[in-house]
Amino acid sequence: MVDNSDACKVANDPGSAWTYLAGRGAQILVDTVDIYDGDTKVGTAPVVNGVWQFTASALTTGEHRFTARSNALQSNPWHLTVREALQLSAPRVVEVFMDSGTGFGNSLNLAKVTNSATVVVEYADMQAGDSVTMNWNGAASSTSQTKLVESATGLIFVVPGTYSDDNIDLRVSVSYTVTPVGDISRVSSPELVFKVTYNSLEGHPDFVEGYTTSYYTFSYSAGEIVVSNTLSNGTLLGTTSTVAATAETRVRFDDPGSSLLVNKRGPQPWALSETWPTNVEGIGFKLIYHTGELGKPGPVILPVATYSNGGTTMRIEFYKIGFVKSGTLLSGEWVNWTFGAARLKYMGFTITHDIKIVVV
Repeated sequence: MVDNSDACKVANDPGSAWTYLAGRGAQILVDTVDIYDGDTKVGTAPVVNGVWQFTASALTTGEHRFTARSNALQSNPWHLTVREALQLSAPRVVEVFMDSGTGFGNSLNLAKVTNSATVVVEYADMQAGDSVTMNWNGAASSTSQTKLVESATGLIFVVPGTYSDDNIDLRVSVSYTVTPVGDISRVSSPELVFKVTYNSLEGHPDFVEGYTTSYYTFSYSAGEIVVSNTLSNGTLLGTTSTVAATAETRVRFDDPGSSLLVNKRGPQPWALSETWPTNVEGIGFKLIYHTGELGKPGPVILPVATYSNGGTTMRIEFYKIGFVKSGTLLSGEWVNWTFGAARLKYMGFTITHDIKIVVV
């Protein structure tokens, strides 16, 4: 106990600093100490055999500064931060296609080449110093990683691709535990469960002589999409221009082979999905052919034939597919259409400018 007025000092008692106070000339016994939270007295604790204890209850959230006092004497402060009980949400895996009511379930589709999986952990009241352990649990192989939170913007864990490859056609669950800073108890999150899928690609098509890759280049004149989370999932939010390809492309299959459309702006959807996720959470898109047919990722097997995009036009439609967070849909290539085992690039689908997503 420290005397702010220098009238007394703590007796050098190895048993307890609260046993008694020593004045300049004589020892002063202490029977009780008053407990303060800041400048507010919250109780009194008796000193028994040189030891005292006090139980503080019904503490409000935030910072607390406790001191023990006796007359003019005051202890060093003891600082305590009270937090709300953590309410954790499931982690997010950037490469996982989440079921948005399409009926295809959650999947990590390795038809889109990836060397790792990215696990994102975010939760309310995340604080620097929290210890977070991410758990990747697969039927064939599992791993875990622990990191300390540095800022409230979230944590990223990179899981090597071998833990995805090992679990092809199997279920994986990803979760995490949090040990709050200054605490020893752990809180567990809900699980994200998904299936790892992969379909091998077949065939060796090639361009017909004189032809090569072509592109559909879309624009969105509004420049931004304003969306409210009160809208139902599946709501159409906007449509790009309808365009023809930059040139005709012809590819010849001399044996049956694979057709695969790769999502360059988000997780790879299941083969028959009509909705594609983007890099902005809650925003998806559809590829619409001039016939009204929807572009699906595949892979599917195409029969022996020559394939051409001559005379076709396309557009992209944007949809609300979940809880939307503000962000920017990035310009550049959105979908890469490939043929065969060697992924011959048949066509590309690009958007000319970034599109801002504004949540109101």
